[in-house]
Amino acid sequence: MVDDVSFDKFGIAGYGMGIDLGASYKILDNLTLSAAILDLGFISWSKGSTTRAVANASARYEYDSYNFLFEGDLLDFNLPKFENRGENAYQTSLASTLVWGGEYTFLDNKLGAGILSTTRFGRPKTFSELTFSANYRPKSWLGVTLSYSVLQSDMKTFGMGCRLGPFFIGTDYMFLSSSSSQSVNAYLGVSIPLAD
Repeated sequence: MVDDVSFDKFGIAGYGMGIDLGASYKILDNLTLSAAILDLGFISWSKGSTTRAVANASARYEYDSYNFLFEGDLLDFNLPKFENRGENAYQTSLASTLVWGGEYTFLDNKLGAGILSTTRFGRPKTFSELTFSANYRPKSWLGVTLSYSVLQSDMKTFGMGCRLGPFFIGTDYMFLSSSSSQSVNAYLGVSIPLAD
């Protein structure tokens, strides 16, 4: 619960920089491995800024993987706790994420089975997730995916995605039981290849 929030002035709270690094390698004609590290960087906060951060491990909300993340209306891997750092400028690092995975394809790359490991280096605790996927690519411009995550969601969630040309839309952490949560994690975007 947050109260007494004032919006008496507007401005830039700070600046920052972040990069993502990744690579994929095709070991066999039908086996590809990939890995990436995301959100390597920092944010420099201006004087008087208040930011969402974790004060210590005894914070009000507990990271017990299922109860905190998936019960209720909040589905967020960041701890929702405000911490006032005072009037001085300060710098925080981004919470990085390590991902690695692989895909094995069948029937001339039309069908695929994949596995993805995601580790989010949060504070005060690090989270890991393991996701399995089934992929169908009937055309070079069309693809659909179904996924199933097993660790943080107490084995009760699935996801799906669709790619149509350069556009894609998808979701993960959709619940098998509608009473589990009123939230989903959705994404959409466009991909522009720079080289073929």
